[in-house]
Amino acid sequence: MSRTIVLQSYRAVSSGWQAECTRSVREWARQREYDYLTASYSELFGSVPTKLGAKLRAVSLATAVDAARLYWMREILAKSSVGRVVWVDDDVLMLGEGPAVPEGVEVIFAGEQWISRDYRGRLARTGAVSNCLMAVENT
Repeated sequence: MSRTIVLQSYRAVSSGWQAECTRSVREWARQREYDYLTASYSELFGSVPTKLGAKLRAVSLATAVDAARLYWMREILAKSSVGRVVWVDDDVLMLGEGPAVPEGVEVIFAGEQWISRDYRGRLARTGAVSNCLMAVENT
């Protein structure tokens, strides 16, 4: 098995439910013998070219964070000893054994299901691809 690194970032010191989420991801990584790295938002943006970061922040913080995590993932993958990186948002709670992230797949994104009310007030389920958990292999 090649070396896997789990990455997370955070806005400020986590507390309450968010601290439990990050703790659960650290434990999930440890159980799978993955390395675990975390960075503050300021550290995360250190991988992004300054002008690009400013333009993206003007669009939205979420867009800027999405780009910053991709730059950070690329930076980590450039290290020859790293086989893949797994990004997990800091508000994801790993329950039980957590998800399996199979090797041999170049890119993986999570799926999510949203439950909300439709225009008639009935419960409706919507599925989508999510980047709250994504993995990229070093090919």
